[in-house]
Amino acid sequence: MTSIFNQIQGRVPRRYVALVAFFFFVALFLWSGFDVVPRSPTVGRFKYVPSSYNWAKAKVYHPVKDMKMLPQGTPVTFPKVQLKNHSENQDATSSTRKQAVKNAFIKSWEAYKTHAWGKDQLQPLSGGGKDTFSGWMAQVVDALDTLWIMDLKEDFYLAVKEVAVIDWATTHDNNVINLFEVTIRYLGGLLAAYDLSQEPVLRAKAIELGDALYATFDTPNRLPSHWLDYSKAKNGQQTADDSMSGAAGGTLCMEFTRLSQITGDPKYYDATERIKQFYYRFQNETSLPGLWPVTMNFRDEQLIETRYTIGAGADSMYEYLVKMPVLLGGLDPQYPEMAIKALDTARDYLLYRPMTPKDENILMAGNALVDHGNVQRIYEMQHLTCFAGGMYAMAGKLFKRDDYVDLGSRLSSGCVWAYDSFASGIMPEAADLVGCKKLDGPCPYDETFLPLSNDPRLPPGFVNVKAKHYLLRPEAIESVFYMYRITGDQVWRDTAWRLWENIVRETEVDLAFAIVEDVTVSKGTNGDVMETFWLAETLKYFYLIFDDEGVIDLDEWVFNTEAHPFKRPVVRGFHATRELARGSFEGKNHYERLKVSPDASPAEIKKSFYALSKAHHPDANRSDPHAAHNFSLLSESYTVLSDANRRATYDREVLRLHEHRHHPHHHHASYHSTNPAGGRPPSGLSRRRGTFRGPPPSFYRSGGYGAQAEKRHQAHEESTGGAASGAQTDRANPWNTSAFHHAHHYAGMGPGSDPHHFRDQSVPHFDKAGHTRTHEREDHRRWQRQRRAVGDDGIEFEPQTSLAGHFLIVAGILAATLFVPAVYLQFMRLGRQKKEKES
Repeated sequence: MTSIFNQIQGRVPRRYVALVAFFFFVALFLWSGFDVVPRSPTVGRFKYVPSSYNWAKAKVYHPVKDMKMLPQGTPVTFPKVQLKNHSENQDATSSTRKQAVKNAFIKSWEAYKTHAWGKDQLQPLSGGGKDTFSGWMAQVVDALDTLWIMDLKEDFYLAVKEVAVIDWATTHDNNVINLFEVTIRYLGGLLAAYDLSQEPVLRAKAIELGDALYATFDTPNRLPSHWLDYSKAKNGQQTADDSMSGAAGGTLCMEFTRLSQITGDPKYYDATERIKQFYYRFQNETSLPGLWPVTMNFRDEQLIETRYTIGAGADSMYEYLVKMPVLLGGLDPQYPEMAIKALDTARDYLLYRPMTPKDENILMAGNALVDHGNVQRIYEMQHLTCFAGGMYAMAGKLFKRDDYVDLGSRLSSGCVWAYDSFASGIMPEAADLVGCKKLDGPCPYDETFLPLSNDPRLPPGFVNVKAKHYLLRPEAIESVFYMYRITGDQVWRDTAWRLWENIVRETEVDLAFAIVEDVTVSKGTNGDVMETFWLAETLKYFYLIFDDEGVIDLDEWVFNTEAHPFKRPVVRGFHATRELARGSFEGKNHYERLKVSPDASPAEIKKSFYALSKAHHPDANRSDPHAAHNFSLLSESYTVLSDANRRATYDREVLRLHEHRHHPHHHHASYHSTNPAGGRPPSGLSRRRGTFRGPPPSFYRSGGYGAQAEKRHQAHEESTGGAASGAQTDRANPWNTSAFHHAHHYAGMGPGSDPHHFRDQSVPHFDKAGHTRTHEREDHRRWQRQRRAVGDDGIEFEPQTSLAGHFLIVAGILAATLFVPAVYLQFMRLGRQKKEKES
């Protein structure tokens, strides 16, 4: 044996050198093929770089035991929010004003691109940039949907290109993550931009970020902390805060719910649903029943504090109570119940009529302090509370409360009055006023209630100005926008333009627009700050109030608190089997989509496609959220029909089968038996039935009684001695939609359809529980198959082993394949040499 290895260790023949070289190059090729140095995949049209840490695969220290699922069912038909859904024509004045707003946006955006690209925020005076929210280019993400709405597509795609490579796992400011701000700005911005553009890379990055933020909920009671510390989250040390504002916890549900809706993963909805249940339990047990205190103990689930407001620390929590019902399609009765109770209580204890020189019929939102059951009213004015006008008006339309619309109008007018009261024409951040005894009736002006002051900067009616600055905030124009869309009254548009002229005069600087340090004087000092919500909210609302009402129609979209629009569920004529209704090309064959006959010539097909693609191009239909989907369907049809081989295959294997199944004179005895008796399926496969996947559509269409529903129903009545009671008691709901449910909820062929109203009663010949178990098992198996092939971020991956493991396995196989024959040949050669010596 020793002599053999000595022979092997001797001079190496050239053929072995060639084998080793071959092995090396094959291994190198396989190594690169397995992406040990990962190549960036492409998602959609953009280079996509996943974050350096995949939070979807992070260890969960406090797993969910009872996952809360999204409400299921047919969305409720809400009353219309907008008076008009489009303008007959755009008048010249509105067009000019809209363009002025767009020019201001372009100036601000170009300044950010030039001086602060890569940073969170522009410094408009010094010409620099700074990181304020984790350093993930907050301004870029926050402005995505505004770029789309203003038809700045080139800059939109430039921004998406940057977003596609953001690493959510690394913060550039090395600080913990503000859950509230990152959710409303980043996650909300990504979801809205995806809803508008349907760019898949935005969805992928939203899932990444959502998975990271979801780690904040990995606490013993599954309630979050205001701050996400990555190092603590990775080690299971996160706990809920013992003091966190209601807004910080209550302003997450829209974003997390929308993420669950577009991904189908209920975990995000589950996270914020637990916060809602916490709020729901204690709403009537606080020191001011109906409202929640400013701060709450999320860790021990206690509400001790006694300060109440709809301003800072609480504002958007109440806003989301009104907006969540429409995002969920009206399928959760707790949200409207909580909203109405809160709005009524706020009306009684927080809203007040300020004493003004001209006795204007306006309202403001103040604060309340409860001490041993006694409620002390505090007549403060905050700019942040100016959102309340739009909130009340929207709630009035949704919940059929005309008194809310009136309150919204007076609240909006109150903020406009505050703007008009100061020399700059802008409202300050906070001030104190004198409150009238009642919301209605005369309130004469009495200067004895005001402090003696010789300050000419203090307007009449104001006790003092506590915070004189203006931060480019959007709340006032937000409510003015809602009032115009809801009432259609031109006075709100004119009011918006007056506010706009004042804001531009006071905030415009050489580079862009900057905050105002003191609004009590005209043309005062500016600060070196341009908040990201200037482009995300303020300019968006100003632009939309002068745009056609069909752009971001409030009956189709709902804004989050950062003015990012989310698509509302669509009520279908029959039943909702998909999240959103698609365009007019859905469900048609390729010929029908291109509007040509099956015997059309290639030239006719090409001509029709070019005409349709021009008419349905997304750039020509920017107000249609389904334009991109429709365009892709047209392109798919043309790809098939423009190629002779593909067209022939389609005609033979798809179109002919489709027409055969729907031929009017074929009456099949079974749902599965769709071929002539004694024949074989067109595919040539066996007619043996596969896995049972549920009863035929006719089963649902007839409520479980089959095609002979009427006869069977009559026979069942005769055999049981009377008609079963099919009446169902509609649970109380603020929309009074029992008629809707009676007429529409059971229509169509979806599960639960029941023409005899036996939905919740047993059908004698139908095992409802077994049927449900079968479908649930099938859904679970389908979900498992998808998860094995696709990661949580929607990108395909191979989870079985690592890339290095793949390399070692392949390298070992190649080494064995090359080395074993070499040793064998060496043994054979040595054997021959030994025989030659012996002979």
